Amino acid sequence: MKLARIAFALTASAMTVVGCDCTDPLDRLAPIIAIGDPFDPTFSVCATGLGDANANPFRDCAFDFGEVDIGRARVFSFTIRNPSPVRLLVESVTFDDGSDPAFAFDSEIPEVVEPGVGSAGAVVSVKFAPTVEGPVSAVLRIKSDGENLDAGEDVVITLTATGASRCQPDIEISPATCDFGDVGVGATGFCDLSIKNVGQCELVVSDLGFTAETPFPAVFGPQSAVNIPLTIPGGTATSLRLYARPSSATTFTGGLTIDSFDPDEPQVVVPLTVRGAQAPTCIARVSKVNNTPTNDPSPAIEPLDAVELSADQSVASRQGGTIQSWQWEILEQPAESSATLEFTDRRETNFVFSSASGRVRGIDVAGTFVVGLVVTDDLGAQSTQCTVALNAVPRSGLHVQLTWDVSSNDIDLHLARNGTNWCSNDDCYYGGRTRNWGGGNANPSLDIDDLSGFGPENITIEAPADGNYTVGVDFFSGSTPCNALVKIFIGGQLEFEGVQFMSSGQWLPARVDVRNGISTITELNSTAPQSGSCLGG
Repeated sequence: MKLARIAFALTASAMTVVGCDCTDPLDRLAPIIAIGDPFDPTFSVCATGLGDANANPFRDCAFDFGEVDIGRARVFSFTIRNPSPVRLLVESVTFDDGSDPAFAFDSEIPEVVEPGVGSAGAVVSVKFAPTVEGPVSAVLRIKSDGENLDAGEDVVITLTATGASRCQPDIEISPATCDFGDVGVGATGFCDLSIKNVGQCELVVSDLGFTAETPFPAVFGPQSAVNIPLTIPGGTATSLRLYARPSSATTFTGGLTIDSFDPDEPQVVVPLTVRGAQAPTCIARVSKVNNTPTNDPSPAIEPLDAVELSADQSVASRQGGTIQSWQWEILEQPAESSATLEFTDRRETNFVFSSASGRVRGIDVAGTFVVGLVVTDDLGAQSTQCTVALNAVPRSGLHVQLTWDVSSNDIDLHLARNGTNWCSNDDCYYGGRTRNWGGGNANPSLDIDDLSGFGPENITIEAPADGNYTVGVDFFSGSTPCNALVKIFIGGQLEFEGVQFMSSGQWLPARVDVRNGISTITELNSTAPQSGSCLGG
């Protein structure tokens, strides 16, 4: 290859004899090495210009992975480009001696880079997977025949990162005590526990049991079917329904044990109490999900699911008696939720929230919802309050949720792939709520364009294709400043949460990079003005 290029140069030089000035073509016939980004042609980790041989677009190259939690990984990809008319030969891509072993290649190493200013080039991916805390570094070296290199010079990319142990599970049980209240003798009452993981890494529940003094299964036991080990993604929760069936008019006590891999609380004991009484037994349950009846004590719920609650299994204080009245109330919900109950005094009720299409039945955002119920029978006897807990968890590969706190504002959610090409086919937003980004599970979908509410607006991709996805928020219209809240879930786990005070303009909270099916999030927190015909003034 080298000899062929020299021979071609000699031929071109001979042409100058007949009056052709070929000095410029001689420069262009040499291969050029440049370092770019696989998805954004305007970006490079190198300090100088991309595609300009005179600018040496391979110098001062560096990338910082930031803090990565032990046991997790982050992938960085770059492109070796060749903006010349001849092929670039890559001799080697290696790490220098002394580079930390936590850095490793996550792709094949190219041997040839095809020519052309518009060529896609060859992608190289590096994965950082720390095993210890603290800062580490590596030097990545690329040897090639790029003619824009000085003699003996290689392309060098300095890599830095910090291993961190922030990411650990953290179990939290709500309520901390399961008090079933007054339950009729021979009747069955229920208590819903939310097993929450308020940490950043998934929590594994390894065992569920009862303390030795617990009358199990005669009085207390699990109503929900639970598969052990149980995995709970960070920032989410799961529901567990327990039963209590008092056999006499007395107080029964016990304890539920929950073993998990929480390093600070490997075992949590939840006290159990029920009082056998001649009183109505209050039972609240999920009776329908998306209009489909369910008998599951703890059904899986996702944001925007229509959820009906029922008190139909409540029992009067005497045989043959009837329940005459019901009183529902929401006891707990995420701070950004504006959902209410459609009815508070009927046997069945639904969650509802306001959106562009009016009052919508459904859970509006991800998180834990707890609803309380009190029933009264035909003798006027009133039950103690029972509860039903729901944990709405988005299950898709990528779920972006936007809410805000001023209902008169029109705030829009955007998700642009491979660069911030707002208002184009590469942007999922109100003007293109579904896009064809590879077909099937790789396509994004925006649920609603909320013009007169608090949101949410949600964009989901079941299985995002490799690439990068920039989340954008546009203050389209409104006269009152507000707080915009964005949450990003990856495979059900809450990976990012950010708040921005907005009165106009745009906000880019974060970018999601997907490489080989692995998603990582880079915080941007940029309020630089964006351009696009669909954006507000």
